[in-house]
Amino acid sequence: MTTSNTVRNRSIDALRGIAALMVMFLHVGYFFAKMPGTEGDGDALISVFQQFDIGRVGITVFFIISGFVIPKSIRLDRAQPLKKFVVKRFYRLYPLFWFSMILGLFAIWYLHDRDINLSLVAGNATMVPAFFSERFVIGLYWTLETELIFYLIVFLMTWFGWLRRLELYLVFTICLYLLLIGFLIIPQLHPSLPHWTATPYHLSLMFLGVIYRHQFDRDGHSFKLLNQAIETRTLFFLQLIVILSIPVLVLFQHLTGLDSTHQPDAVAYLAGIAIFFAGVKLWRRPPRFAVYLGVISYSIYLLHPVVFSFLEYIAQTLSWFAGWHLSAYLIISIALTIGLCHISYLFIEKPANDFGHLVADRLE
Repeated sequence: MTTSNTVRNRSIDALRGIAALMVMFLHVGYFFAKMPGTEGDGDALISVFQQFDIGRVGITVFFIISGFVIPKSIRLDRAQPLKKFVVKRFYRLYPLFWFSMILGLFAIWYLHDRDINLSLVAGNATMVPAFFSERFVIGLYWTLETELIFYLIVFLMTWFGWLRRLELYLVFTICLYLLLIGFLIIPQLHPSLPHWTATPYHLSLMFLGVIYRHQFDRDGHSFKLLNQAIETRTLFFLQLIVILSIPVLVLFQHLTGLDSTHQPDAVAYLAGIAIFFAGVKLWRRPPRFAVYLGVISYSIYLLHPVVFSFLEYIAQTLSWFAGWHLSAYLIISIALTIGLCHISYLFIEKPANDFGHLVADRLE
């Protein structure tokens, strides 16, 4: 691994860690702010969360990082690249996901007397329960569904030999935007689930990461779009302009008094994009703790709802634990989550990931 790659990977890991903390702060803050006895304690913090959706900022960073990292993980110069990709992704995602699902069924569903049935378990085990009309065991699973769609696109583009044809990502984004417009103006096309409406935009964020990775690595290749030779840098800026157009338009509507409904979302998307680029370009020496948070960020992302849901059950059961200031619940939730995630990383996530690489290497 070259020095530049080491610096980049540390920056990416640190950004993952910060993104995971952002999502956790938002969820824990909102969750405990609604708990009886904490109303009014920490309102200033919740007000910040409402005006600046740090959870969506974190998710934006995660999506761009996926585009930045995932396609480059396919080594086209080696045998069986697609089989290796599928095997590695499976062991990277599913073992820890199933662990979080089991804990979620206990802490979020069983302890709070919610109905659990075989259909719910089976649907969630696929990681795409919405396609089977099932509820998510943990609400944030919708982002993993978007990730899988992106992986499918990467798989197909590799299969057809299009993975490095960066102009196609820009074309795909334009097509996704047309689909998004259709969702918004044609009632018959409006998705049944809210997160599906934003899926085209989230996929476009991933495509932005793909193009920027090529720009960042300075491949020096040129590609053709509409029969014209366009450098990677130009493609990147075109993609960036298209990506920024929607949140900028939303902010314009807010400033002109036309519509303020999605103003927090627009600010969050713009902030997430800015944080990603600033982090990759400028955050050359992130602290070790931030880097380690990035290493365990998948565990943090999946397991923090289990922790704060279990704490809610304790607060409902033990009177002395109820009615604390919001900041206390935040500190306790963060500490317990990081501790649990350290254990899950050592005994589930890392062994499964290592095993996946071992299986993939045997496909040579």
